[in-house]
Amino acid sequence: MPRVPDPLSVPYEDAATGLVERAIKRAANRRVALRWAVGIVQMPNGFPGDWERLRLAFDRALYRAPQVYHRSESKTHSLKKPVWSAPLGRTREVRIRVFTARQGAAYVAEHPGSGLDLR
Repeated sequence: MPRVPDPLSVPYEDAATGLVERAIKRAANRRVALRWAVGIVQMPNGFPGDWERLRLAFDRALYRAPQVYHRSESKTHSLKKPVWSAPLGRTREVRIRVFTARQGAAYVAEHPGSGLDLR
């Protein structure tokens, strides 16, 4: 039975997938600082929660993007943990970076315990 996504993260899936696609395009940049993709997330009116709940919902949408989702047939990349800036009013900046699945597997092999235990 497939897992049901968090209902609060569903509205962010298109934006999250677009941000992941932007990060994939930037991943080959020679300058490390330019490999990060930056997105802006706004707290919608009437959102049932605080910034922590919104961050969690957007993070879940990011990790469900088909390019990085571990159960996806089309997975090509691994997502580094998103970096969130402090809120500025109703707006927050999020930065993400991706690695190829091969680079991610090599890193986990060299650093035992650093990856997720998906068993």
